[in-house]
Amino acid sequence: MEMLMDWATDPDNYEKYTNPNAQEAEDLFTEIAKKINAKYDTRWHKTVINHKINCARQSYDAARELIASAEAGKLDPKILQRRLMFVCPLYNKLHPFYTSMAAGSNSSEHQTDYSGSTLGKRVTSISDDLEEDIFGSDNSFYDLQDSEGEDEQSERGESARPGRSEALQRDEPGSSYTEKRHISQDDTRTLEVAGAVNEITTMYDGVNNQQYSGEYSHYRCDYRDYEDIHIRRIQELERSHMGMFEKRTQELEMTFNQRMKELAEERATFSARMDRERGEFLAMMERERKEFATKMDRERMEFTAKMEKEEADLKERRQEYKEERQDLKQQMHELKQQVLVIQSERLDLVRENAALKKELEIRLFRMT
Repeated sequence: MEMLMDWATDPDNYEKYTNPNAQEAEDLFTEIAKKINAKYDTRWHKTVINHKINCARQSYDAARELIASAEAGKLDPKILQRRLMFVCPLYNKLHPFYTSMAAGSNSSEHQTDYSGSTLGKRVTSISDDLEEDIFGSDNSFYDLQDSEGEDEQSERGESARPGRSEALQRDEPGSSYTEKRHISQDDTRTLEVAGAVNEITTMYDGVNNQQYSGEYSHYRCDYRDYEDIHIRRIQELERSHMGMFEKRTQELEMTFNQRMKELAEERATFSARMDRERGEFLAMMERERKEFATKMDRERMEFTAKMEKEEADLKERRQEYKEERQDLKQQMHELKQQVLVIQSERLDLVRENAALKKELEIRLFRMT
């Protein structure tokens, strides 16, 4: 939001997005939305930007209405400060900008954009002195909250001791009363009038001091009586609480002893039951162990007989495979012999064919 307000309160950007050209304003809103999304990982768009700027301007206009109410005497400045911080937290940032823009414009166009407010000239004519009193310091909002309690205490103290508060106020440097004591040399009053004023002031201060001393002594005695009554009440409460504490302690001890007795009985019952269940469990485990051992012996014997039978069958098949291998070797040897015989016969036939071919050629040669 801070980045958006920095952008929105820039005079160049303000002139652009308040331009009647709607397309240019939408392009600007889209551009700033992309920058904000890239920096803060948000999902704003041009409609959100437009809505937030409108809300900021509306909250600013509402704050100006509150200031106008305070100037008219309808609202206390202390209450106004709290309401302003609730209605428009960015007032200190928006007020200088909108004031400068309104002062630099010859029409009220900039005061009605993005707001819909009907303040008119009444809002723009608010006294600057009132705003400086409310927003004069950077920490005015927090200073006001801290000073409210002090103001209430000072009001109660001043109402109880009016003489002292007035006397202290007159002794403060810079107060209106002290300034009246120091008559300027350029004043046209005579020295007799000044002396009479100082004499009357001194007498009035003495009367106030005597009144304050009497009231202070009276309040001091009342405070001591109240302190004694308060101490007696505290002592009575302590005795009452100690009696209640002792009674409650006895009840808790009795409850604790009864509970410990019940726990001991439950522990004995639980131990007996656990011993009985342990014996039953051990007997059951012994019976199951014997049954399991018998079952394992029987299965071992069956498995051994099965393995011996399979081993005998394997030896028999191995012998059969060996005999078959011998037969195959014999057959291979016979086949090799037959191949050799066939090859020798083929060679004989080839030689005989060659001889017949040669004899045929000789006969043909003779006949020709």
